[in-house]
Amino acid sequence: MAILKADIILFVNDVLREAYSGTQLDVAIKTCLADLSKANLLTAQDAHVLTTGDKSFALPDDFKQEVSIVPSLNSISYSPLTPFPGGLKAYKEAMATSPAGLPEYYVIYKKYMHIYPGAGAAYTITTEYYKHHAKTADAIEFDDNFTNAVNFGTAYFKALFSKKSSYVQIWRPIYKEEKAEMVALIPEQPHIVRG
Repeated sequence: MAILKADIILFVNDVLREAYSGTQLDVAIKTCLADLSKANLLTAQDAHVLTTGDKSFALPDDFKQEVSIVPSLNSISYSPLTPFPGGLKAYKEAMATSPAGLPEYYVIYKKYMHIYPGAGAAYTITTEYYKHHAKTADAIEFDDNFTNAVNFGTAYFKALFSKKSSYVQIWRPIYKEEKAEMVALIPEQPHIVRG
């Protein structure tokens, strides 16, 4: 179940003893959501179908960091891709020969995933990744398990931005503790092996 902005407004107005409208809390809500997404609490998956010869594709706009990148062909999954040894410079040198086959390595550069070798068939590349929360206060992507973290964080950030130091002293430690609990509850993703 989703967290509703109206519920956040009611909570913050109650604990800060104010009557903020929804738009007056937008910056605090968005700041809280961005802060929570920095802790890698949101993941997503993107599947990109390559055509023969493809060497790169655009990453989703909300992409933050890769978790795993797995090629598949005809419902058969292969070993996850690993970072290209030597990084971007070595990748560019290797791609000068334009090999094609089963992708084994990747390089991320300027919001693009570059693969090596280039696709020798119509492979699907499934990327699981950590994502940035959308820059909106109206559609909360965290589920209701995060209700306290979002409520406490919004109260803290609104008090901070309003320079209400007594409320900052109350809500900052409560928010930090709740955020730490959320981080502890999320199972660690099995990151790909980094080279």
